[in-house]
Amino acid sequence: MLDLVGSELCLEPGQLPEPGEGEYYWRDLLGLAVNTDCGQTLGMISDILETGANDIYVVTGQGREYLIPAVASVITTIDLQARTMTITPLEGLLDL
Repeated sequence: MLDLVGSELCLEPGQLPEPGEGEYYWRDLLGLAVNTDCGQTLGMISDILETGANDIYVVTGQGREYLIPAVASVITTIDLQARTMTITPLEGLLDL
């Protein structure tokens, strides 16, 4: 088994286990429309950055780019059926 360390694996989506409660595959999050809990439309998730502490969702729209931390205090809801994410931005987050 150690000979697979560092290797890339190619799987069909149906071969992946179902994510647990509150867990998502990146492929399911890319392209979600992102809105604030006050109804402001920010754009769509165009990329996800992996950091040591938490992932960062790159939201692109209306000529701007927002970096949204993937933490429970910011991410209010994720609705994969509706393809939307609602956030409660921390003070100053959208001003950066």
